[in-house]
Amino acid sequence: RDVGEDARQGRIYLPIEEMQKFDVPANVIMQCKPTDNFAKLMQFQVNRARETYREAMLLLPAEDKKSQKVGLIMATIYY
Repeated sequence: RDVGEDARQGRIYLPIEEMQKFDVPANVIMQCKPTDNFAKLMQFQVNRARETYREAMLLLPAEDKKSQKVGLIMATIYY
């Protein structure tokens, strides 16, 4: 969600291998010039994040949910 903001600060936190897989050179991100390939890369990232959140929720034992209340609230916000 912060790709554009990071790029404006001169940073990219996306894996190089994934940028290469989707044929998205760093200059596309740094210049904030989205392309179809960039959109595909971002959709891949969104799908992975959603799946990771889903898996994490399924793995959290019920007895730990109360002690993880703040973390769960933040996870819901970021999701």
